[in-house]
Amino acid sequence: MAARIPHHYDPGVAIFEERGFQHEAAYLARLQDRGFEILAIDDDGTPDDTEAAMRSGIPVINWRDRRSSPRRQGNPDNAPA
Repeated sequence: MAARIPHHYDPGVAIFEERGFQHEAAYLARLQDRGFEILAIDDDGTPDDTEAAMRSGIPVINWRDRRSSPRRQGNPDNAPA
């Protein structure tokens, strides 16, 4: 039997996560301002989508996978459990 990972809300983690998303958005905006084409592959994307983008020569591929985000796991409103 696999060990169970405890679920708890930590506002510090939420702030750290949000700052990461802001940093990512700013970096992608700088690349776009420099003329790079950016393809965003959302949560429902597949590895085949990424491979196809790579083969087509798109210089920047952003896999926007938020499935690992604490907001998506068991406690959607991010309230304390």
